[in-house]
Amino acid sequence: MYQIPLVIIAVALLAAPAAHATDASDDVYASDPVLSEQGSPQPAPATEVTGAERTNAQLPQSAEAPVTPPAPTPVPLRAPPPPAQRTAPARAEPSAPPQLDAASAPTQPEVRAAFLADRATAAAALQSDRAEHRAAVVTAREALVARIAEKRVALVERLEKIRDERTQERITRVDRRLDAINARTIASLSITADQLASVLDRIGSRGELARIHGADTASVARGVRAAAATIGASRSAIAVQAGRTYEILIGSEATMRSDVLRARQTLKADLGAIRAQVQSAHDAVTRAAAALEQIPRVGELTLS
Repeated sequence: MYQIPLVIIAVALLAAPAAHATDASDDVYASDPVLSEQGSPQPAPATEVTGAERTNAQLPQSAEAPVTPPAPTPVPLRAPPPPAQRTAPARAEPSAPPQLDAASAPTQPEVRAAFLADRATAAAALQSDRAEHRAAVVTAREALVARIAEKRVALVERLEKIRDERTQERITRVDRRLDAINARTIASLSITADQLASVLDRIGSRGELARIHGADTASVARGVRAAAATIGASRSAIAVQAGRTYEILIGSEATMRSDVLRARQTLKADLGAIRAQVQSAHDAVTRAAAALEQIPRVGELTLS
């Protein structure tokens, strides 16, 4: 009898469980919805892969997903603070003008009479000073007439050194013009001095009224006295200048121009000195007025 080798029997026994396992797996395949009806595994339907999925598929499984930073929270704008309101400093109410003390001051009729008498005396002095100044100027001009006549006779003799008659006429006109400039300037400065004296008189009157009302007017009185002295000095200088004349001393025809220029420069220097004195008087009156303005409400004072 033919005997089957043991090797073939062993192979057959090993193959039987494998076939049974294959049959058991058919039920698994049938219950899987992804598998086909025949019970064999079928490939899943292909789906379109986007670029982001492809990129994610290429990343290793251990890599962490990219973290999207949170959107910045908008910071609300803060409104600028309102501008600080400027408040004007409180202005102190002006104090009432000082009144007379009934216990120590004289009666009102006596005060009024004394004040009016003082003002009448000041007005008379003002008119007297003005008249005296004008008389001094007139006297100086009258005394100068004779001197000017003598000067022109001497000038004609000096001009004989110059042969050109036109040049002689020009020098004669310059000589007369110098005297006219001096007279015109003296008249103008005299008017200015009179005006300054009138202003100073009103300052003194207002200062005296403030003194009657009890104000301290010592600085005003000092300013008035200083300004009055300066005005008097300027008037005296004006009177002296009114009696001056300027001779053109012609030495020769060669020095003719320098001789004329010398006379003109001398007149200019003298008039400049007089103007400086009148300006000093103006400044003194201004200082007196400034001292008067320091008195509170001095313009409202009246003599009741």
